[in-house]
Amino acid sequence: MLAKAKDDMEQYFSFVGLTNYFDESLLLLRRILRWRKPPFYIKAKVSPPKFERGKVDLKLIQAYNELGSTLYDYAEARFSEVLAEARPWLDRELPRFRKMNQYYGLVRPLSKRLMGKGGPFEPAVQMILPILFGFTDWRWCSCDDCSSSRIGRQP
Repeated sequence: MLAKAKDDMEQYFSFVGLTNYFDESLLLLRRILRWRKPPFYIKAKVSPPKFERGKVDLKLIQAYNELGSTLYDYAEARFSEVLAEARPWLDRELPRFRKMNQYYGLVRPLSKRLMGKGGPFEPAVQMILPILFGFTDWRWCSCDDCSSSRIGRQP
C-alpha cells in the first residue's frame, strides 16, 4: 500500500508542498503552474498552539500512523529536493513576497469594508504590489540561475 501511494505521488502529482513551508510551497506551485496572479492570502482560522502530549500518547499515535509517517517522510524528502533546486531564486523572491503579502493582508480587508464583498480594489492591489516591490516580471522567473530548472517548466 505504501509503495502504491509513493508511485501515485510520483505519477499523478506535479507538486507536493508542506504546510511548514507554506509560503515557499505557494511560490513554487505558482511557478510550476505558471499562475499569472500572485498567490496572496490572509491567514484565517489559525489554531492556537496545541498542548504537549505525553511520551506514551506519542508512541501510540506513531504506532497507528506508521505508514502515514513514512509517506510524509517521503514527501518531505521530495519537497526538500525541489526546495534545494529553487533555493537561489527563493532566497530573492520569498522576502519580497512575504512583505507584499503582509501589505495585502492590510489592504484587502479595507477594500472589502469600503466596497463590499470581493472589493473592486483587489485586482489593483494585486497589480500594484509587485511593481512597488521591484518585481520586474512577476509572471514567472526569468533569471539565468533557474531557467534550466524543472521548477520553471510546465508539469
